[in-house]
Order: sequence, then C-alpha cells, then structure tokens
Amino acid sequence: MTYLEHSSAVVRLPERDITLRVFGSPYSPDRSHQNWAFQYPDGKDESLWSTIPGHTDILVTHTPPQGHCDASEHWRDGGCQALTNALRQTKPLLHICGHCHGGRGAEVVRWSDTPGIVESTRKWDDSGAGNKKQSLLDLTGVRGGARLEHGKETAVVNASIMAKSFGRGAKEFNKPIVVDLNLPVRREREDCTETLV
Repeated sequence: MTYLEHSSAVVRLPERDITLRVFGSPYSPDRSHQNWAFQYPDGKDESLWSTIPGHTDILVTHTPPQGHCDASEHWRDGGCQALTNALRQTKPLLHICGHCHGGRGAEVVRWSDTPGIVESTRKWDDSGAGNKKQSLLDLTGVRGGARLEHGKETAVVNASIMAKSFGRGAKEFNKPIVVDLNLPVRREREDCTETLV
C-alpha cells in the first residue's frame, strides 16, 4: 500500500505492460471553519491544485471539482473551482473523489480543443440501481457503455460510501462503484508510442 498525501506514485503492471501515474490528495476546502484535517483556506486553492503533475492518469482527491459530482444539501459551493481548473489542464483519464455525499455518482467530461472549456458532460445512469452489491461504470464500450477517449475525456466518479453527511441523521450507505476502463500502455522506451488496452 502506498499512502499519497498530495503526492504521486507510479503503478506498474509489468505482466500487462501498463504504467499508471496516480496523484492523491486528502485536501478539501474549509467552507464553514469545521477545523477538520487537511482543510485549506480560501486563497490557497490555486497554488495547492496547480501542483498536480500534467501527466497524471488517475487523480484521487477527497474533494470534488466544482460543477462535477459535487451536489450537497448543506454547502452552497460543494466542489472546488481551482480543482476544476486543474482538471482542465491535466485531463486525467479518471478522477475519483468524495466529500460531497449528495454528489455520489459519475459523469464523463469531454474537454474542448479550446483551452479551459468543457465541450460536453455525459451523466452516468446507474444500471445497477436495484443491485445491493455494487454499481458498475463501464467506460470500455464492451457492455454497452461509451468508451472513454484518453486525452479528451475525464471520468469524474464521486464514490462517497456515506449517503448522508456526518451528523445529518441516521447512517446510510451507498454501494461501491466499480469502474471498468481501458488503460494506457506506456512502454518505458523512448521509441514506443502510447496505446490503449
């Protein structure tokens, strides 16, 4: 296990010739001065999120980006705008987050060729809504889902397990979300190009 505290790791799967670059961060905005761990004040967000490496394949953050899977019953601004800006720059294949429990779900963001612009957003329809074990987000195109286009689209997945925020009534839980996607193959030789498997 590798603990990522606003840092990167490289995951290698040599048997599949896959190398993934993962960045993880526990930070979330301090909107109501709750004094929880890993909160950042207004004004620190841009400098914090600008440190995400541009070559990140999978981004894991506690907080969601603003406008994407960030619904909240008690915060006017659920996600972080500076994180949304960082997503537009890095365009990871997958962004997993939580924090805003009401935003649980997924959407695929297609980035425009014009820098900083979202071309479209495709909301996820949980086909396993009646299933009590798990929900599946198919981004391979194999099971009828649309194939995720590497470098042009980012799947944002709010995987909140808690259905309600802490102290907001009886505990309720969400099922885990399983994500199937094609992974980039990056051979570590200079003469090879990137392909998807």
